[in-house]
Amino acid sequence: MTIAEFNALSDEAAAAELTAVCGSAHWGRLMLARRPFADVDAVRRSAGDSWSILDRCDWTEAATHHPRIGEGAAAQPASARSQEWSKGEQAGARDSDDDTRRHFAELSEMYDRKFERTFIICATGLSLPDMVAALAQRLGNNPDAELGVMAEELRRITMLRLDKLFADH
Repeated sequence: MTIAEFNALSDEAAAAELTAVCGSAHWGRLMLARRPFADVDAVRRSAGDSWSILDRCDWTEAATHHPRIGEGAAAQPASARSQEWSKGEQAGARDSDDDTRRHFAELSEMYDRKFERTFIICATGLSLPDMVAALAQRLGNNPDAELGVMAEELRRITMLRLDKLFADH
């Protein structure tokens, strides 16, 4: 999608595109309010500025739009575009042996119990062993520190997805 095409969308259609990028409704409203955008750099700056305003509730909401690593469905219904992006972002999780997948699932369950949410990582370019190592390390975090790590991972995913959305700019 080009910037001109995005700027020409109705608010409803633009909001749907932004929700595929980031599941925080607050972030989406902030981005909509900043349209029209001059170029991709302006979108990225606005995305970063908007992200910096978010709080723990917004991050938690955004996280519900991401499926668990290795699974297809998120807690919140996702658009076809978002599902396709998640599938590509998690490609490294599919190319692993059964023992590694089982170990990841065990650690993931521990994470869910400890933090009461799904493990979020910017999985693009990572293998499942990379994700297992990150998950094991992050299990040592306290809840506040882990929330900050999760927020940064979500920010990274958001920026990568913006690049995908405007790949035709």
